[in-house]
Amino acid sequence: MYSLGIDIGYTSIKLVLINSNDEIKHTAYLLHKGRIQEVLKEAIYNLMSSYVLEDIKFAAITGTGSKFLAEDQELQFINEVTAIVEGSMSTEKKIGSIIEIGGQSAKYITEFRESNKSGIKIAINSDCSAGTGSFLEEQISRLDLKLEDYSVFTEKAQSIPRIAGRCSVFAKTDMIHHQQEGVCVEDLLLGLAYALVKNYKAAVIKKLPIKKPIVFIGGVAYNLGIIRALKDVLGLDEGEFIVPQTPGNTGALGAAVIAKKDKMKIDLQKLLECLENKKDSHEVKDDETRLPELKPFGENDSENKHLCKSIDNGKTNLECYLGIDIGSTSTNLVLMNKENEIIAYKYLKTLGNPVEAVRKGLKDLKNEFGDRIKMMGVGTTGSGRYMIGKLIGADIIKDEITAQAKAAVTIDDRVDTIFEIGGQDSKYIRLEKGVVTDFEMNKICAAGTGSFIEEQAKKLNIPIGDFGEMTLNSHYPINLGERCTVFIEANIAASLSKGAKIDHIASGLCYSIVKNYLNKVVGQKKIGNKIFFQGGVAYNQGVINAFRALVGDKLFVPPFFSVTGAYGAAILAKEEMLEEKSQFKGFDFDTKVHLIEKQKHHQPKAEGEGKIYNEIEKLYLKGYDASIDPKKETVGIPRVLFLHKLFPMFHVFFKELGFNVLLSDLTKEETIRLSQEHSLDETCYPVKLIHGHVAELINKKVDYLFLPALYTMTHPISKTRQDYGCAYMQAAPAMIHQTMELDKKGIKLLSPVLSFKFGKKYMMKTLLELGKNLGKNTIQSMLALQKGMQALKTFEKKVEMIGQEAVEKLGTDEKAFVIITRAYGVTDPVLNMGIPKKLMNMGYKVLTLSNLPAHTHDTSKEYPNMYWPFGQHILSGAQIVKQHPNLYAIYITNHGCGPDTILSHYFREEMKGKPYLSIEVDEHSSSVGVLTRVEAFVNSLKTKEVQMKKAEDLKTYSNRVIHKEVNIKNSFNELKDKRIVYLPYLYPYSTLLKELLMKKGIRADVLPMTNASSVDIGRKFTITKEYFSLTAILGDVFKKLYGLKKDEENIAFFIPKSEGTEADGQYDRLLRTKLNEKGFHHVEMIAPFIEDLLYEDEDAEGIYLSLLAGDMIRTAHKNHRDKYLNEIIELIKNNDFKINPLKEIAKKIYHEIRLEKSKKRVLVIGEPMVLFNDFMNNFTFNHIEDEENRIIYSPLSEYMWFIWKDFLMKNLDKKAQILRQRLSRFEYYIHDISECLADESPFAKGLSDLIATADKRMKYYTGGNGRYRQAKILSGFNNIDGIITAASMYENTNTILNLLYKGVDEKHLKPVLHLTFDGNKNENDKTKIQSFMYYI
Repeated sequence: MYSLGIDIGYTSIKLVLINSNDEIKHTAYLLHKGRIQEVLKEAIYNLMSSYVLEDIKFAAITGTGSKFLAEDQELQFINEVTAIVEGSMSTEKKIGSIIEIGGQSAKYITEFRESNKSGIKIAINSDCSAGTGSFLEEQISRLDLKLEDYSVFTEKAQSIPRIAGRCSVFAKTDMIHHQQEGVCVEDLLLGLAYALVKNYKAAVIKKLPIKKPIVFIGGVAYNLGIIRALKDVLGLDEGEFIVPQTPGNTGALGAAVIAKKDKMKIDLQKLLECLENKKDSHEVKDDETRLPELKPFGENDSENKHLCKSIDNGKTNLECYLGIDIGSTSTNLVLMNKENEIIAYKYLKTLGNPVEAVRKGLKDLKNEFGDRIKMMGVGTTGSGRYMIGKLIGADIIKDEITAQAKAAVTIDDRVDTIFEIGGQDSKYIRLEKGVVTDFEMNKICAAGTGSFIEEQAKKLNIPIGDFGEMTLNSHYPINLGERCTVFIEANIAASLSKGAKIDHIASGLCYSIVKNYLNKVVGQKKIGNKIFFQGGVAYNQGVINAFRALVGDKLFVPPFFSVTGAYGAAILAKEEMLEEKSQFKGFDFDTKVHLIEKQKHHQPKAEGEGKIYNEIEKLYLKGYDASIDPKKETVGIPRVLFLHKLFPMFHVFFKELGFNVLLSDLTKEETIRLSQEHSLDETCYPVKLIHGHVAELINKKVDYLFLPALYTMTHPISKTRQDYGCAYMQAAPAMIHQTMELDKKGIKLLSPVLSFKFGKKYMMKTLLELGKNLGKNTIQSMLALQKGMQALKTFEKKVEMIGQEAVEKLGTDEKAFVIITRAYGVTDPVLNMGIPKKLMNMGYKVLTLSNLPAHTHDTSKEYPNMYWPFGQHILSGAQIVKQHPNLYAIYITNHGCGPDTILSHYFREEMKGKPYLSIEVDEHSSSVGVLTRVEAFVNSLKTKEVQMKKAEDLKTYSNRVIHKEVNIKNSFNELKDKRIVYLPYLYPYSTLLKELLMKKGIRADVLPMTNASSVDIGRKFTITKEYFSLTAILGDVFKKLYGLKKDEENIAFFIPKSEGTEADGQYDRLLRTKLNEKGFHHVEMIAPFIEDLLYEDEDAEGIYLSLLAGDMIRTAHKNHRDKYLNEIIELIKNNDFKINPLKEIAKKIYHEIRLEKSKKRVLVIGEPMVLFNDFMNNFTFNHIEDEENRIIYSPLSEYMWFIWKDFLMKNLDKKAQILRQRLSRFEYYIHDISECLADESPFAKGLSDLIATADKRMKYYTGGNGRYRQAKILSGFNNIDGIITAASMYENTNTILNLLYKGVDEKHLKPVLHLTFDGNKNENDKTKIQSFMYYI
């Protein structure tokens, strides 16, 4: 008797056959190249040649590509995690943890025992390829190496270069930089292995315990470089790390073991018949967008596009210009005559060795033309332009944007837009009259580039030359989504498992690439009337046609499209050389000089950064000498966040109190290494860097670490209701205390809550209390504080004076640049990416936001609820720079920053009509791409004329701004006509609120549930990592607007706002911006503060009862919710909407639920827009309920009660007593309904206990109702089996809560699964949910 386990993944099929004693008798590991059914059939026939069919009694399947067999009920599906655990334990009885790294997934499983697995902890990678085998494959492919040779290379490595492991694009950038420094391939590959492992530790393992011994499984477990890195990074000895004999087959083994144990019978003959008859069952669902066939949009666009000018063989002394474009995947050379005609070109693979590629290209040109060429000028462009330029004696070195634009305009001066897609880079360029006026480059993901297509073609066994033609044969392009490699690959696997044809997948891939490009690179930038599609990807007709399907027939493929960068470099060389003699060193050059001096951008020396930066740094460090008196205790201050501004104050404060003060160094290579080692979760980069600075101070043996929380700030001119620090500034000390384990290291954290808005009295009390805790009396602390405050005032005043003086000295036609970002983004040499130094080296003056009178510039009319003071400063700076003829803005944002996802839109709105450069900073260790952007921006400004008169005082330009009040209504009473008001979809709350409004005589309706088409619309408005809830509301609103008839246009939208500090409090203002941009000025926006709803004397009761009623409906069985909704609507219509009738309905709901049996009970909590809109959570909770489990929704009435309670604690106005009484009445309502629902109640046992828990864990935190969300998780529900949190991907509050939750004593808590959503369905989330539900 045998049992068979089958594991089908994206690239491979694994089989394991065991006997009755669990002994492995047969294994197979087969690459299916997209032919899942055929390869599986062959594998089974092969098995039958050695074993009798009838002897194989049991079987089960696992893996992302296997569900089609489970759906056909031929085989039972086993969750991947379950299969992995059982497979690992069948070969190694005593294991502590499991590391699984495969092609698309990375898992860490720990805290399990053979006898009891209920406490199991499971972590799975997000939807990014970093940390998976796919990440390695992408980089290996670029180097033109075979994956199976990886181990051989790493065995010979001598060093470990630092490579960013967070993303393929970053890794590629770093690798190029290292190659240009002469780092060998062996070392690069070992560096990649370490990058993957460090990312795996930070992003997957996080703070989970490392229980030994560890079993390492998955396809990557064959890689000796990864094994070496894992042992080193995790600190494992030989006996603590186990790699099974066939690590790639562990999941299949587990499936076989479970099938035998649970007697899962199989009829292999029937299975074979099923595989034989399986057809493509992929269908379009109602909520999906059908993609058009590609063939009708054109054929053969790339043919006959590389026809060189013929040259008479006898002609000598050819006067030519040479352009060389050195990219990450290809190196291109163009030889051009004086008439701009191309006489020869070379398109070569870079293969990780740009010097060799250029040498080969020059050699080929020499062989073709001999000594007949007289070189008049040479230009280089691309990522390797400086190294190669120096090596060959280039006359000009230009950025890729300028070069690509020059080629396009030379070919056709009517072109106004360029789409350029290369191997791992993509660019958008906007032209007006032949001049670059705007541009963008891909930032984070490689999924919109040529290398992505090549990778998928290899895995699907499609020759890359046939790919484009194959896509034209498809009648049904499959919507594979967009975003990351891993995410799209998971969708491909799911499609293959349903029997989808390869050509349908290939055509779907073309759409994925194009959508990624249009949404992530082009974004909302203007697309003109004539588009050139340039770059090697233009060979692919499928991609060309996908573009035309989405942007129309105005896209053309120009001549020499694959080498336009090199062509542009040659033309620029010709234009700039004039009569000068070329410096070209000839077709044979000395490669020995190419090992250029290493230039790390992380440590620019201050003395080279220009006078302004020097002066500011001196003022910042005034009186600081880093000397340590051994008789005194030492306070360490990390040079991070707002301490880049406040250090002058606290340096003096602590010194006056008699302490040594030690400031961490400027961010450097070691800081980044330490940050990667200690940071957890995907916070913004500045927050990640805190870990490195703190680690440095820990290593220097400080006694105290000073890292205050910044709750509120002061901005003298601010008119907003609140002035908050961002979510991370409020939570940073708690996060650092959690991740750095300061208590265990004997270091005391000094983390006073700074709340400047609370006034001088509060600040004095807080800092005097700090002095008291340090053993100082009130007088000592008071004097120290006064001196500190004076030092800060002096610092700020002198910095602004420096800026004024610099502007006054500007020449009449001189351009200067203003770095606009937060203080730490300006002064930190990593966060400013070396931009100030680069500009100064180019001969330009560089100012900062601190040098402008932004703190006295009022933007409250345009942004009445801008509750981030740094946001007010940034927008003030934008308005001043817009007015100043000599100043140009460089706006620096941070990847993963919630406020920046909003401010980026506002900044663009303010700068409309004036060029500016926006750069998003993340974990680049090389500034190649950033400096390309800077050079391109500077070059694009060379045609901009500056007024020929002396610049005036900066305040003059501030005063010139015309401020217009934004059109947003704060209540329904402000509506002047009887227009229909649409409410966002939150079931069933929106429907109940609609009925209340209708009862008041206000015409109202609810927007339909979000769907795929509305999300597609919403994504067209996004430009960075906006929260999914924002994307959805934008899409829902504009889908409604686009579908209106002329007589229906008199409408309004109800989008409530909050006082901050999360990004969602800005949704109304951002939506107003987008409505205006699209010409919907007449559409009204009603955006009351949710905090103010409690003030509504006539309506507060009804509003609150509707929330309570909605919670009751959500508590009911899913099949009965609409019934109760209709019953409550009748109460409203009949003027009987009161607490007593609701109590009677609650009792009915309870008795009905008690009759329903449920397997498991799960509490769900999170962002309301995600919780109460099923599409927004991928119908996750619906599906869990379909499996006869009980979902207990966190009540929205309780959520709002908590917000109002916090609000009243901060606001003591004349109505406070009345409002407290009102809130107490609402608390009684909750109590009454909770009693009716008895043990099925979703409410906390005591609301005061919730407040107490929140005060203990997060006393000073606003935004996203984070205090409530954490307190609810910790509130100790007894009748649940687990908890799921749900929020938009990148929501800062969710990231903070997840991280802080890891510090809770989990012995007394239920298991928690954290889920984030962005509108893309993915297999990893399904695996997480299945595993969670299986083990709780």
